[in-house]
Amino acid sequence: PVSVSVQQVQNSNIITIFTTCQKRHPFTMTIANIGNGQIDFAFGVHCGIYKSKIELYKDNRTVSFGNLININQNIFINKNLNENLFIQSELGFFKKGGVIKFNYYGPDSVSDFKNSSEIAPAFKYFTFNTQFGFKKNFESASFFASLGPRIDFSRNDNILLRKIVSGLNSSVGINYSFNKWCLQFIFTKYSNFIKISDCIINSNYEFSIKDRMISLKLGVMRVF
Repeated sequence: PVSVSVQQVQNSNIITIFTTCQKRHPFTMTIANIGNGQIDFAFGVHCGIYKSKIELYKDNRTVSFGNLININQNIFINKNLNENLFIQSELGFFKKGGVIKFNYYGPDSVSDFKNSSEIAPAFKYFTFNTQFGFKKNFESASFFASLGPRIDFSRNDNILLRKIVSGLNSSVGINYSFNKWCLQFIFTKYSNFIKISDCIINSNYEFSIKDRMISLKLGVMRVF
């Protein structure tokens, strides 16, 4: 006779149930694997160049400003949900604005140039975004594309600007890994759901401001 303990029967049943669930519900088992620590987590810093441009709309006319270039730093975290999917959140600040140039001429002719001046309004914002992405892995590098919502909080005293602006970030980039570190090159386009300003002072004076922005950033992150 073979002696089988109650504990062995229970363990056998658990293994049978686990195997059955894995076959019938693979998504559930993936979540279980993530919860059991089979997930890469990274913390890093971005530093990059931001190119911003604003357009002023008033009385059915559009005034386009030139590009405003600025450099900013952000912090971010990155989680690999599985081999190809990840989520990345970023917190930092940037400036939205533009540059417009005024030329001054003499009273006789437009060819009688006197001097010029520039106005470069720059509106400061705290920003937070979360992007969900897909990546294709190679030996020590991965190419990725991601998309996600963004919210900007104004740091300006100007009452004509919205205090909160929401939008969408879309990015493409590459990660290069070595040991426990990873370099990230990322290009991002910033789209807004609403204008940063949409004001009606009175029936004779109303205007709105729309902004466009892109960035190219280099990130360094530590993988845990």
